[in-house]
Amino acid sequence: MFKKLILTVAPLLVISGGIALAHKIDKPKDENKVTICHRTNSVTNPYEKISVDESAVDGQGNNDHTLHTGPVPLSESEAQTLKDNKTKWGDIIPGKLNWDSNGQAVYLNDCTYPPDLCSNIEGVQTEVPKDKVAKNGECVGVESNPSNPTGAQGSGEIITGDNGFPPNK
Repeated sequence: MFKKLILTVAPLLVISGGIALAHKIDKPKDENKVTICHRTNSVTNPYEKISVDESAVDGQGNNDHTLHTGPVPLSESEAQTLKDNKTKWGDIIPGKLNWDSNGQAVYLNDCTYPPDLCSNIEGVQTEVPKDKVAKNGECVGVESNPSNPTGAQGSGEIITGDNGFPPNK
């Protein structure tokens, strides 16, 4: 009888212990997490927003995200050019990797391409040039801005629509 009891209880202890261990591994503390933009190989979806343990971005180990270097594309056409040239784009890690104006523009736009504030200027403009104002998705010089007939230098302000975003074309 005692032997049957041990044979019945022992597997339950092993199983419940395994579940408890798996539960601990699957739920690391949130304060040890870092949210990054992890590169994909997709031109239409270049980044995946993920939260990883700090140890995944500390520069240690063979698969650390800080090893995922490369430029940050700001548009599908830039990503396609990189892909055609067999150049991988890099992860974006706050304060560590690709944390320049391009990386921050993508990161702050939920790891997707930022809007082009000045579609009439070559390249993706994530900021309005100081001598221009944004209106209806284009950046115009202050001299052609009817609200500024004196031609004084612009402030680089963004003129937004009713919803707080630049108007669509």
